[in-house]
Amino acid sequence: MLVLKLLLLPPEQQGDQREKIYAILASYKDKITKLKQDLDTLEEARDKEVEAVLTPDQKEKVAKAKADAAAKSKAKKAEAAKKKNGDPAPAPAAGGTTKPGGGN
Repeated sequence: MLVLKLLLLPPEQQGDQREKIYAILASYKDKITKLKQDLDTLEEARDKEVEAVLTPDQKEKVAKAKADAAAKSKAKKAEAAKKKNGDPAPAPAAGGTTKPGGGN
């Protein structure tokens, strides 16, 4: 993104651009927030309409898929937090390999 690259320049190369860019970004912030909220509302309405068409078995499968995805996302975030905090990677499972390619 051009804006981010510009903001990474040393201050002496930015002039008054930084302040102008921040003002532009701020002027769009509320509009973008509102659009994101509107999108969330539309997606919820769409999902309710779709769910109304599903059979009970299909609804159950969708609920399970959502739960599985949420659990996977939570585990991924926890692993990322561990890496960020400098925790070592988990040891390989029993019988697992320690070298890429399967060799020990």
